Amino acid sequence: MKIDENAPLKFWPGQAALLDSDADEVALISGAGFGKSHVLGYKAVQLVLKNQGWFHGHEGVDVNHLRVVLGAPDLKFLSKRSIPAVREAISVIERRSGRRLTARTGRSKDGFYGGTQPRIEFASGIDLDCYPLVDEGSAVAVDIAALLVDEVTMLKRRAILHRARNRVRDKRALFMQKVFVGTPETGHWFYDEMYDELDNPREGKHIITASSLENPYLPDNWFTTMREAGELYVRQQVLGEWVKGSSGERFAHAFDPRRHCVSMGEVNVRNRKYQFILGIDPGYRTGSWLVIWHNKHRNEFWVYDEIVVKNKTTEDVVMELTKRGYGRHNIKMIGCDADAAKMRSGSREVDLIRKHLGRTPRYRGGRHKLNKAVRIREDYIHKLLIDERLKLNSRLIPRGNKTSCLYNSLRYYSSKRIRGEDGLYIDKPTYETDKRWKHAIDALHYALMHVDHRGYSPITMAYTVSRSQDPDERHEIMGVK
Repeated sequence: MKIDENAPLKFWPGQAALLDSDADEVALISGAGFGKSHVLGYKAVQLVLKNQGWFHGHEGVDVNHLRVVLGAPDLKFLSKRSIPAVREAISVIERRSGRRLTARTGRSKDGFYGGTQPRIEFASGIDLDCYPLVDEGSAVAVDIAALLVDEVTMLKRRAILHRARNRVRDKRALFMQKVFVGTPETGHWFYDEMYDELDNPREGKHIITASSLENPYLPDNWFTTMREAGELYVRQQVLGEWVKGSSGERFAHAFDPRRHCVSMGEVNVRNRKYQFILGIDPGYRTGSWLVIWHNKHRNEFWVYDEIVVKNKTTEDVVMELTKRGYGRHNIKMIGCDADAAKMRSGSREVDLIRKHLGRTPRYRGGRHKLNKAVRIREDYIHKLLIDERLKLNSRLIPRGNKTSCLYNSLRYYSSKRIRGEDGLYIDKPTYETDKRWKHAIDALHYALMHVDHRGYSPITMAYTVSRSQDPDERHEIMGVK
């Protein structure tokens, strides 16, 4: 079939909306097979064209080129999907317009340089730099005019995106924009980047959601295969809806056993050189006691040991800890909930703990300011995971997914959205989370809230700012006038 070069380029509605958007940040979130990388290639060329003539009034193109950045989760995806989409768009536009866009540089004199840091040079003095965004260190390190990220929901950490988007600030640019494409998952941190707590788009954000049904070139058998994967998969991968992933838990996208579970070997805990932190969420039928070591050299918290409470008294757990070698000589701090203040008999649990372990627990628990909002501890632990500052002893990995323990809590802890007393929507732990998965998360929080003040500070500050309606109050919180 002969292609009519004079016919207009065909883009379906979601793609056209991305190309037409002039918002500061625009995101196209759609199902698989929609053509996200394809349209992102044309968007990249569009941003280059919008910045033509940028050097007028400056020192000229030979001094320092203007840069647009194209990012992807890894080099393989960048090389196989993202860059070919841009080069195809360049070829089509050059052929249709009869005008050369790229510089006569590179091995093939088409402006393209490969390798581990690919780029495309344009005749207008603009470079399209291509970055595999595998970690914060690989993110953009120069001022740029625009940023495009392919499959943004595949990025491993939120901090990678923050560092890259903050580089869109080159004052020489005629037009600046940040563009993202990806597949939707409500549990992913990118949802919170684009939507507020009421599920409304944040100021300056343009979110386009689209279905793979828009793509006229996908064969019918593709949809048949997708349908067999189940309703959840269809809603996400075909209809492009923001739905929770296959598990949909609070920490599921941040917790990776391959990175967070490490072999800690057999440590002689009776050796005084090892000093541990004990986190307690008490109970009789259910509860959690965590033994944590602070690796000060790497500023990481290693969960070395764990006791899951199941029909055990506090005295039972304390005696088990002493048998394992923990006591006054190696426990330097104990954090627990306010409920640990008294036992049913009327005697104080803290006295029992102090008698056997030699430390008085810090049991302010529920009265502590950091416990006013559960979201603070959730965001803090989520940040520990994405920063890889929380490590679990690999021998604590359970045999089954029904075992109550920290490992499974990080996998299955989940929330549901309800309307609060003030009319605003809030996230509340589900019944299953309250019953089974919340204890280990709380135990971790009760210990670390007393020892990791720097880790909690940005979380509490962001939470306070987000709840403040007074600009002056925000400025005061941020320490600026």
